[in-house]
Amino acid sequence: MSNLVDLSVPDWFKDRVRLMVFKSSKSDQYYIASTHKSTREMEDDPVVKDFIKDKKYSHVPMQFVVNDCESMEYAYVCINADCAFPPSYIVFADSWSDAFEFFLADTDSCLVEEPDLKDYDADRLTYDDKGRPMDTESLHIIQLKPVMIVFA
Repeated sequence: MSNLVDLSVPDWFKDRVRLMVFKSSKSDQYYIASTHKSTREMEDDPVVKDFIKDKKYSHVPMQFVVNDCESMEYAYVCINADCAFPPSYIVFADSWSDAFEFFLADTDSCLVEEPDLKDYDADRLTYDDKGRPMDTESLHIIQLKPVMIVFA
């Protein structure tokens, strides 16, 4: 199971952005990053309510936005599909490989803990920039297209 942690979204970002909507570049799936505490609360928001009608979407709590979008060209959704309901993370980066690096460095979603290392073939592991072992076999990174941003 993935380790869920609150990621540090910069204060300027949290103070200015209330809602971001992205569409997958590979499907008709939408990802809605918001400051709402729950999906139900998000669905009751008048701005969101009409937009999501007849759309497939996932709610991404703002604490799962890995970094801010200042000076980054693209948005990506990162999902480590190693459990039944994996969390989605939004990462801003200039390329897929940068998104991969930011995701590994700033989350513990793919981290292999010491007691579990013996169950892995060393050749299957990826190491982040801190030398921590990561299992990225179930990691999906999809480029997103921005649809809407709502400021606080």
